[in-house]
Amino acid sequence: MHLFREGDKDAFEHIYKHFNKRVFFYVRQYLSSITEAQDITSECFFRLWEKKAEFPSLDAVGAFLHVAARNLCFNYLKHAKMAREKEGELLSLLNMPDDNGFKLEELRMQLLNLIAAEVDKLPSKMKKIFLLSYEEGLKPAQIAERLGLQVQTVKNQRLNAVKLIKAALADHPSLLALLLLLESKSPVFG
Repeated sequence: MHLFREGDKDAFEHIYKHFNKRVFFYVRQYLSSITEAQDITSECFFRLWEKKAEFPSLDAVGAFLHVAARNLCFNYLKHAKMAREKEGELLSLLNMPDDNGFKLEELRMQLLNLIAAEVDKLPSKMKKIFLLSYEEGLKPAQIAERLGLQVQTVKNQRLNAVKLIKAALADHPSLLALLLLLESKSPVFG
C-alpha cells in the first residue's frame, strides 16, 4: 500500500489485478452493455489512481471501488433514462417529412459544433487520442504504438475525453438525448 500511495505503477497493477474482475462483475449487474461496463470499470480505477495517496489499506481501496462503481452506474442509468424519455420525441423528429428536416439538421449542427468546441478544449494529448480514435478510427493499440504510450493510457484518455464531452452536453438535454440516440444506432462514442 505504501508503494501504491507513492505512485508505483507495479503496485497499482497488483491492485488492479486484485479488484478488476470484482468491479467489472459488480457493474455488469446493473448494465447490460459490456462496453459501458468496461468503461465504468476503467473509470473506477482512474479515479482510484487520482486519489491513491488517500488509501491506508487494501480494504479502503475495495470500499472506494465499490462506492465509485455504484455511483457511476447510477449516473449512467440516470442519463440513459433521460435519453429514453427523449428518444420518442427525437424519433418522431427524425421520422418527420422533409419540411422538418431543416430542424433536425439544425439540431445536428448544434450538436457537432458543441462537440467540436469541447474537443478543442481538451488537453493536447487527450485531444490527439480522441481524434485518432474517432476521426481516423484507430484502435487503442494502434494509437498507443503511434504515440509511444501504454494501451491503458490511451483507453483512459479516450474515456476521459468522452466523459468531458458528455458532461458538456449535460446542460443541453435535447442535444445529449440526440447524441445518446445516435450513439445507440451507431456507436460513435462507445
